[in-house]
Amino acid sequence: TSLPSLALAADAAAGNEVALDLGAGPGGTIDLRKIPKGTFVQGSPATELGREGDEGPRNVTLSKPFWLGKTPVTRAQFSRFVSETRHVTDAEKGQAGGFGWDAKATALLQKKDYTWRNPGFAQKEEDPVVLVTFGDASAFAAWASRKTGHRVRLPTEAEWEYAARGGTTTAWYGGAKEDDALAIGWFRPNAGFTTHPVGTRKANAFGLFDMSGNVYQWCRDVYAPYPAGDATDPENTTFAGADSAAEKRVLRGGSWLRDPKRGRSAARNK
Repeated sequence: TSLPSLALAADAAAGNEVALDLGAGPGGTIDLRKIPKGTFVQGSPATELGREGDEGPRNVTLSKPFWLGKTPVTRAQFSRFVSETRHVTDAEKGQAGGFGWDAKATALLQKKDYTWRNPGFAQKEEDPVVLVTFGDASAFAAWASRKTGHRVRLPTEAEWEYAARGGTTTAWYGGAKEDDALAIGWFRPNAGFTTHPVGTRKANAFGLFDMSGNVYQWCRDVYAPYPAGDATDPENTTFAGADSAAEKRVLRGGSWLRDPKRGRSAARNK
């Protein structure tokens, strides 16, 4: 997969905009936007460009509002978490390291040196943190909860797609063509094989940035095909694969290394 990052959701907040205070200094605030409750079509129509077989459409109702980070979590914010908790990411624990960008090979390669501190290319503090696993992302959310007094968590897959669409039904929240996607996100054709500071492309109608392109983002759900029929507040928590298969979580949003079709609002990655 492509250097996943994380988005944050929160409950029990107040107002349309909420700032989670992590303390003074760089990366000290996580800004959230209120996402209203509502109903939408999760998935994509058979005619959508780049559609894949696990996107069968269904009507989904989200019965309560929630608050979602305006951008993916940044290096500066993740660095605060590491400094306070001495958290060691999974890529740093293992002997093989993580998958980083090897410019000579023009490919992702696994090396001991590749971690969130060094993904194989230079990053600014406002770039999204990368090379974090689902476990690392969950640990960050738990720390943010303790730090701020809000219930902070990863979004469900349905919440993420509803928020990303911002009321739209097109392949990308910016339109129906790949050129439209390049105006709202960083992808292989325009990113230059690197991440970019968050919030530098066009926001969607909910005021969220980087919901298409730049970095993949973790959701809470265990990956599985959508069940048939309408759903209210869905979240898949059960792994139903064969004994020899590995449980996988859901990544959304596409990335700087992938083509725009992987950043469609309905596109799923596991």
